[in-house]
Amino acid sequence: AKRDPALWQTPFDLAIREGRGGYPEAESVRLFPLEFVPVASPAVARALSRRNGTLDWSRARLLHEVSYDYWPDWIAAAGVTDVDVARGLFFSHTMLALDAASEGQGVALAPLCLADRELARGALTVVDPRVYAPGTGIHLAWPRRGLRTLSPAAVAFRDWLIEEAQAAARSAAV
Repeated sequence: AKRDPALWQTPFDLAIREGRGGYPEAESVRLFPLEFVPVASPAVARALSRRNGTLDWSRARLLHEVSYDYWPDWIAAAGVTDVDVARGLFFSHTMLALDAASEGQGVALAPLCLADRELARGALTVVDPRVYAPGTGIHLAWPRRGLRTLSPAAVAFRDWLIEEAQAAARSAAV
């Protein structure tokens, strides 16, 4: 795994990182795998639906997250040919893209674990159920033994967060 200077130059107790894990200077555990699906407001989803039940992707405004833009991969895996993946709106964070999608600005490609609240309250809907799983996840990381000792409070929080993520995964599997 690559060294991430932004994470390791400053002392830290716990860090939540998106990626593949395996950080050289830290121990880590994957809290959630990331699986991406296209989501939009119900109005945008209706506007993209054709009478025959298919989607008109040529009319979709894609909402990109610039750090991890999985749209080209999702489009290729889905076999969609009538959309220009280089166009759309670009955001610095997934949550900004999700907010824009909720406001009817287009279709965001979002991890289900980050969109669940908006999906549950009906602000977003899944436009296409095909999932793209890049093999990444949300990881909790802490300094390796010998680099620094965690405080009892940090250990308690770390353990609680891992337990909560595992409980959420078990309830989602049921």
